[in-house]
Amino acid sequence: TFRSAVQRAYDSVGDPEKDGVNDADLSNILSKLGYSSEDRETQNILSAAATRTDIDRNNMKFQDIFKLVVGKNEEETLADITNAFEIFDRDDDGKLQTKDLHRALTRIGDDPFTEEEFQEIIMLAELDPDFEAFFDYKDLTNHKLALGYNSTKKEKSTDCDSALIPLL
Repeated sequence: TFRSAVQRAYDSVGDPEKDGVNDADLSNILSKLGYSSEDRETQNILSAAATRTDIDRNNMKFQDIFKLVVGKNEEETLADITNAFEIFDRDDDGKLQTKDLHRALTRIGDDPFTEEEFQEIIMLAELDPDFEAFFDYKDLTNHKLALGYNSTKKEKSTDCDSALIPLL
């Protein structure tokens, strides 16, 4: 998933003894993600890093890098995921059947998920693979909001957020 790719790029640069990365490391991370130094999007990301006052440019954490690359913070991303789920929630009760999620992810859009990718999401999100089972998507995304993302180079996320990001 994209979040995993950003995490791998983040982990591969800088000094493992340090807790964060600097501006030069950010350029290396972007390069590892396939961004060209001449690309407008790359320049926008670097410019955003230079102008953001909430980021220590000499000690950027994974979440800082992810926000810069995605252009959103985790709360906004999870809210977008909740909104996407709401489209399929016919009863407006915060619950969906696994089969509805399967149909949405494997048949809709320009780049639908493969069956293997769908099964990975089910496993990572700890959902019942029975297509008749229901899951509470509001609880799932609210749980992620409550947990936040605790990231250092020594800790990796194993939660379902990285699997759900492609829903956007």
